[in-house]
Amino acid sequence: MAEWQQQSTSYLKAIEKSEAMTLVSLDDVLANSGNFLKEIFEKEENSKAIVKTDIATQLLDIGVKASLVDRDDLYELYDALLSQSHLFGGFSVHLSPDVQIFQNEAHSLIEIAKAFNEKSTEVAQLKSQLDELSINSNYLSKELSEQLQVAESALEEKEVLALELVRLKENTTEEMKRAELNAFQLQEELEATFSELQKVKVSQNKQKQEAGKNVAELQSELAKKNKEWSSKFQKVEEEKERLLKELKGVAQLKAEELKQCELQTFQLQEELEVTFLELETLKNKTHTLTGGEDLDAFISAIKSEKLLLKEQISLLEKDLEQQVGQSETKGNQVKEELELATLQILQLQEELEFYYLQAVEESKLKGIDMQKSIIGKSFDSVSIGSVSVVGQYVENDYRDLHLVLECVNYPHCGIIDTLNVKLVNISGKTGIEFRTDGNPDNLFNLHDDCEDEYGPYLRYFPDAPEFLIEQQGKIKQRLNASEKLLTLCTLNCIQKALIEGQLTNDAGVDDSVLKEWKLALADLELRKYYPIEWLSFDGVAVKECFAMDGYEHLWLQFNNILAGDVLRRKMDIKLCAKSLTEKGDGFLASFFLEFRVNTDGTEPLYAWPPETSDEYGPKLEIGLLDDLTNLRLTKEDVRLISLIRDNIQSILIKCDTNQATLTHSIDAWCHAIEKSLQSTNEAEFAGEKIENEDVDFIPPNRHLSVEEVVDLSSYQHVVFSEEESQLKIKLRADNINKETFDAEVCLELRDGTKEVIYNATEYFDIDDYGPRVKIPAEILEPLSTNTEYDGELKWAASCYRALAPAIEKSDEVDQLLKVMWLQLLERKKQN
Repeated sequence: MAEWQQQSTSYLKAIEKSEAMTLVSLDDVLANSGNFLKEIFEKEENSKAIVKTDIATQLLDIGVKASLVDRDDLYELYDALLSQSHLFGGFSVHLSPDVQIFQNEAHSLIEIAKAFNEKSTEVAQLKSQLDELSINSNYLSKELSEQLQVAESALEEKEVLALELVRLKENTTEEMKRAELNAFQLQEELEATFSELQKVKVSQNKQKQEAGKNVAELQSELAKKNKEWSSKFQKVEEEKERLLKELKGVAQLKAEELKQCELQTFQLQEELEVTFLELETLKNKTHTLTGGEDLDAFISAIKSEKLLLKEQISLLEKDLEQQVGQSETKGNQVKEELELATLQILQLQEELEFYYLQAVEESKLKGIDMQKSIIGKSFDSVSIGSVSVVGQYVENDYRDLHLVLECVNYPHCGIIDTLNVKLVNISGKTGIEFRTDGNPDNLFNLHDDCEDEYGPYLRYFPDAPEFLIEQQGKIKQRLNASEKLLTLCTLNCIQKALIEGQLTNDAGVDDSVLKEWKLALADLELRKYYPIEWLSFDGVAVKECFAMDGYEHLWLQFNNILAGDVLRRKMDIKLCAKSLTEKGDGFLASFFLEFRVNTDGTEPLYAWPPETSDEYGPKLEIGLLDDLTNLRLTKEDVRLISLIRDNIQSILIKCDTNQATLTHSIDAWCHAIEKSLQSTNEAEFAGEKIENEDVDFIPPNRHLSVEEVVDLSSYQHVVFSEEESQLKIKLRADNINKETFDAEVCLELRDGTKEVIYNATEYFDIDDYGPRVKIPAEILEPLSTNTEYDGELKWAASCYRALAPAIEKSDEVDQLLKVMWLQLLERKKQN
């Protein structure tokens, strides 16, 4: 207080001396803050803050007041300071506190005391809680220390494990490096082996080509020798006739002249024997080079030679009988000569029969029946020696069974000693797989899309998994006859061996696994998947092209032609163009198929010979649009002829034309056939409306059922069929954009024949699956909404209009696919 009093007195003196100094009271500023702000800063006070005084401040204020009781001198000094200060509020005189003030503050003191007691109680409670917390903290600290020790020990173990892992990682890294080096080395070895195999294949191809040339040369040489032999034999016959005439005209010829004739005859016989030996040598060379492929032709030549020799013997015997009466001596000599010739001819026949029986025996060892050129039910015409299980593999929804088949006798290629195959099952669908490794060469054709890191393969599913439908469709489309027989015959063998328990379990596969494979194969009805309405062959070549005025033919030779389930190993057909007239770059003609006995002497059809023939033998001639019901043919023959006629253009495209010189190109033949068929169809349908053929059509949503639904990434189709009709109605969409629902939508019609509805329109064509009619939705959409339309596409437009509700009502179509199809068709309406 004394210090404050001293300082306040000095402030008053300083103000009296200097007018520049101004005193301001903080109490006055706080009490009149609005005036202070307005006067000093020229700002209005927004709002006054409510200051709540705490207990400590109140207690301090009461203590200060108590210390200022009866100190009027201090308040007088304070008032003097205020009088010299710049005030923002009113001036008032201050008096020292008295008893009345403390009486007024008694209530505040009581409240302060209560609050103090409450705070004291809270402090005691907090102190007791603090004691409890200290006890708990000691207990927790012990637990934490124990857990810390456990954690430290675990950390030490982890460090040890980490060191071990680092060591293992280093070892693994080293092993991986060694494995990579080994893999790289193996890859180099495989590449080297592959390049060597390629070189071997190239050399083999060259050798085959050279062998083919040699065979052709030998065949031509054989033909020349045959001509020479026949000419020499004819000379012998002429010489004998001359001798017999001389015997008739001159009864008394000298013995020397007769001996000279005998010497000439003996010399000619020696020449015949030399010629025969040359023929045998050439035959053996041809047989060695061709592997017995021309054996049938050779046997037929032997038979013809045998008949010729018999005729010669009979002629000689007749001549002998005529000369017996003229001269006994001369007759005896001629008889001896004839007997000698007969013995030589018999010896020749015995040799020929020996070679024939030997060739038949060799063919049986190869599994080929030479006398059987047509094999019915060929997919079942297979036998097997043994089946062995050598391994298996299972991963997710894929499993396979590795098998080794021995002594498999196929109808198309004979016996294969050892064959490695796999039974595969993907997503519950069973199929078969062949690889090139460990199997004979040229077992199947190689394709780029059927090759993986293990090499080329042929994988066939009778009923493919959903995600393989597109790939399997391509594979089934390009299978030739040998590949179809290979896959289905092998499945038949394995199915029979597994179900009948005729297999050897060399790999020790569990019996439960084999049971699952048996059940899977037992459920596989293979006959249902036989391509009965399909035509396939290993190869077709144009052997001859013959042309004369108004006529031309192509002589086609098939190798292993398969019509349905009937196999013909060799078959010759002539495609004849009659009434031929040139037109621009092409020609016009009427086309026929001509069947004759095959070059190997076998019959081309079951119903052979036909009722017609000419100077060359039996002949069956059928036009491309002739009605086959009027001919006496078996159903297998009808199927073969129908399939050839329906696919004649695609057959021509696949022909090998290297053996013949064509007068007209293959494209010219195809265009001429197309024009001939088109003109015939137009003549048949002249003056008729197409819808008259289908006046009884009822919309598909009532009488057509959904037969097939395919959903791929950018392709979809729905196939409808009717119970009493062969017509298949397909609504297909290609190149689908699922964001904009743009696609190439069309209506596709098939019935397996070229007489499919609308076959005379521009929408008719032939693809790899046969004849079809493909009408774009852009054509049908405006016609389907035009109720007054009465043109040739009226039926197709009404069919297109009815397919959308049929899809929507079908239970076979998934709900998402229904939405997709509705969007695609709606998009076509907008366009």
